[in-house]
Amino acid sequence: MESSNSRKFTILSFFLLSALGAYLFFRGLTQLLDWFKLTNMVTAAVGGYPWKVVGGVISGAVGLVTFVGLSVNQKATSFSDEVFTEAKKVTWPTGKETYASTLVVVIMVVSAGILLFVLDSIWNWMFRAILS
Repeated sequence: MESSNSRKFTILSFFLLSALGAYLFFRGLTQLLDWFKLTNMVTAAVGGYPWKVVGGVISGAVGLVTFVGLSVNQKATSFSDEVFTEAKKVTWPTGKETYASTLVVVIMVVSAGILLFVLDSIWNWMFRAILS
């Protein structure tokens, strides 16, 4: 059962990673075509289809190939399964522990700020006295 849940998260993460990669590929390719002013030439070469259609198909194909490549790669799937299995073992702090830790951090930051302000004021007063 645990392996099945890990596998579902693995496939989902591969899908999301592939979709993000395809989107970034589309945006990057669009930017390159805009920089070199090749968008009209590409749309004319593919029968007049708009660039969003052509680029979307190309990017979708890249995303699909990435997804299939990751899904059939045994090392990638086993690594991802292990990551999700280990992530399930993480214990989160309770609300009380989080509150106490936050309070300690706030107190330390405020006290450090006050200390630095006092030291800065002393150095400022000393240098003004020396220079005047």
